[in-house]
Amino acid sequence: MTIGRDIDTKPLATRDDVTVHFADVTRRKRVTGFQRRDHRTGEILSEESLDLPETTLSTRALYVTLPPGLKRLMQTMSGSFEGGLHAVRYALVATFRLVILCDRRDVGSVSTMDHLQAETSALFIYDSYRGGVGLARNGYEHVEKLFQHTWELLADCGCSDGCPACIQSPHCGQANEPLDKRLAAAPTMALADPSRQADDATPKSD
Repeated sequence: MTIGRDIDTKPLATRDDVTVHFADVTRRKRVTGFQRRDHRTGEILSEESLDLPETTLSTRALYVTLPPGLKRLMQTMSGSFEGGLHAVRYALVATFRLVILCDRRDVGSVSTMDHLQAETSALFIYDSYRGGVGLARNGYEHVEKLFQHTWELLADCGCSDGCPACIQSPHCGQANEPLDKRLAAAPTMALADPSRQADDATPKSD
């Protein structure tokens, strides 16, 4: 994900050390292969490689960078830091359609542990349409509500490791790997309600 220019920025209302950005961005993607899976068990039946050109999408995005303290907290916790960020981005997409009222496919997402331009870990939610259609802008305007709903989704979902209702995406190009639901809860809670203690960040499970 390449950031073209920031159109608007504002501090996150729940944390003054977090800046929320609304920006012109370019999404680059290249499909390198696919898997055939048993629809009942999920077992991989075969894998095929593809040689396709890169595609680009110039659009608009909401993005948030992790402050140093929150990034260090995630890195010191057991689990997959990359999987935690990956899980947060799909949980955000899952709740985005409820807050903004759109289809899940109307927005895309990117998470990166070290974004070159942002110079830290970053989460992007972008319009899936060239030039943008206002969805990311609405997300920017209601970002605190978005994080609150995302934390509630992670805290209330009864699964232990993640499921299609919370952090798994049917559109993931990485076969939903890696994902770390427990680690995703820490930054989501810290952004939604920083007054909560880190020990409360573990989602419940049946």
